[in-house]
This record gives sequence, structure tokens and C-alpha cells, in this order.
Amino acid sequence: MHTENRTIRTIFLMIMAAALCFILPSCSGYRDIRLTSCEVKTITPTGLRNVTVTVEAGFFNPASDVSVNYATGNIFLNGKEMANIEIPPFVIEGKSENASVSVPLKISLSPGFSFMETLSMLRSFDERDLTADAEIKIKVRGVNKKLKFKNISIADLRRLTESREAADKQIAL
Repeated sequence: MHTENRTIRTIFLMIMAAALCFILPSCSGYRDIRLTSCEVKTITPTGLRNVTVTVEAGFFNPASDVSVNYATGNIFLNGKEMANIEIPPFVIEGKSENASVSVPLKISLSPGFSFMETLSMLRSFDERDLTADAEIKIKVRGVNKKLKFKNISIADLRRLTESREAADKQIAL
């Protein structure tokens, strides 16, 4: 179960790191927003092809509130679409050293992947084989920003999220 939690955590971190690295980069307060913690709280299967994973995330946010109005993504294994992820709207509280957010990720397996096969695959896969596309709509101080990312390497984003310098690094998209 540890490997599955690590993979789900990585996927959530990937989406949030991509969003946080690119929202309003010219405003120094927003560049300082960072993910401080991320933990998988529950995994609830819904049928044979869907699962809801609740992630508890903590954020350091010295700026104003950040609303994530829309987030969706596709995860690919060796170029083949493995799953779709939807994240419902949530708000990262502003002026906070540890804003806590509980986020339910809705994950649906793509045709050709079963839940049991995917679980066994996640125990022995190489994360360099995983890539993702994501679309995120963020609202800050009444300004909406839509971000699109294509073919992002999960392994590269893991390294970025594990680095304290993540907000300062550029990702080639």
C-alpha cells in the first residue's frame, strides 16, 4: 500500500507543483507559496474502475487566497492513457503558514486498465514511464488564470517537489 500512496501523492504533488510554479510568477508573494505537507488520508473504491483518494495538503501562503476552480489531468504509462483525474474546487487560505486543505481526487481508470492490474503494476513500475497532462484554472484576487501542461514527467516533478528550490526552477513544457 505504501507504493500506491506514494504514487497518488506524487500525482497530486505534480498537479499542485505545476500550478504553484506558474501562477502569477511576477508577484513575489505568490512565488513564495509552497506545499508543506501532503498525505493520503483515504482511498475509497467506487465500482471497478473508479476510486476517490482524499489527500490532506498543507500550504505556506503569505499572499492572498488562491482558489483552484478546476483541475483535471490524464496520467500516461509508456504513452498509453492509464487514468483520468478530477479535482473539485478548493481554496488555499491566504496569509497562512500552514493552510490545511482536504482534497478528494476522483480517479477513473482508462479502458484497458483494471483496478487490480493497476495496483499490481504500481508496485513495480518505474516512475520515469509515467507522464501527465493537466489543465488547471486558478483565481487570485479576481483574476482567473488557466494553465495547461502537456507530457510532464512524473519523475522530474517528483524531484522538483522534493527540492526547496522548486518555485525557482523552470519546467520545459
